[in-house]
Amino acid sequence: MVKLNSRYRYFVYGAAFLLYAFLAACPVPPETVFVPQWLQSLTSGYPQAEILEESLVPFDFGGNFGYVSPGGNFTINQARSGYLAQSERLFAEFSGKDEKIEVRDFLNRAVFTLNDKRGYPFFRDKRIFIISSEQHSISETDKTNNILWSFDFSSPVTCVDAAAGLLLVGELDGTLELIDGGGKRLYTAEPSGSRIPAIYGCAISASGTKIAAVSGLDHQRFLVIELDGGVWRITHHEFLDEGFRRPVHVKFVDNERRVVYEREDGLGIYHLDSRSSERVPIDGRILHIEDSPEDRMIFLISSESAVQKNLIAIRYPSSKVISAPFTSADTFLKIHERLLLIGGGKKLAAFNIEKM
Repeated sequence: MVKLNSRYRYFVYGAAFLLYAFLAACPVPPETVFVPQWLQSLTSGYPQAEILEESLVPFDFGGNFGYVSPGGNFTINQARSGYLAQSERLFAEFSGKDEKIEVRDFLNRAVFTLNDKRGYPFFRDKRIFIISSEQHSISETDKTNNILWSFDFSSPVTCVDAAAGLLLVGELDGTLELIDGGGKRLYTAEPSGSRIPAIYGCAISASGTKIAAVSGLDHQRFLVIELDGGVWRITHHEFLDEGFRRPVHVKFVDNERRVVYEREDGLGIYHLDSRSSERVPIDGRILHIEDSPEDRMIFLISSESAVQKNLIAIRYPSSKVISAPFTSADTFLKIHERLLLIGGGKKLAAFNIEKM
């Protein structure tokens, strides 16, 4: 962990205030503005009463995690003590040496306990999964702690995604596996064609009909696989120069019309309609990517150093319309409907994205 001196700590704790003021006065052409809604501190208390709003936003930054309503009320806001698995409704903290792991809901109520050392939970697509401690198998469980199915892999799992009742898994040996809701294999491929064949990032579209992945090293490449007449086919691939030796971001956006993916020289945007790619230069490592389909924009936060960050907005097809530097050791970014939530230091701010 980076230890900040007092000068840096001042900037970290003030970062959200500066960003809040910057965005409040910053129109995003054409005809889009950010309207400030609220600013909360993670160091403040929160109401113990139940929040009745249906939609809550999970957050995890600044040493705290929890859930916040669109109106700015916390249902949970507490210090993080270890590893965290979190979804819109469930969370579990664990250390890696646990005899049992308790799964709790967004109001901090116990849901069930994992107590047989099967592995560690993660949540995707409103489902509960358990990955083995060796990362060689995945199981799905229900809220009564019953195992619905298990699937063993030939090598360690490197990335996962889930949508439309399907689970997509990338492996260290370069294999992609698509598994249905009953734990049966629907599709498998070894697409890298590279000297080192690992899968570094993968995503499945909300409809469950498109897959994207970044695979291999020397050379690394980006590929798209689509369901066509009941058959999965590779419909696009491109080489990505040197590539990364770490997990990378891959995400379907704009109602499945595009895929964004991290590449060494910035952000790649692949347009499925025109079968063409764009490249947007980005300085530093990409930390978060969020999609705003109604505005035909994506937002991301990049990190140029331990404390220097940048909020970037890109309007499709590839126009960078905002670049807002700020200082913070830890960050958070989420779009909930038309609400943009940005976290830095110990502050969480919310803005409505509105048309003029």
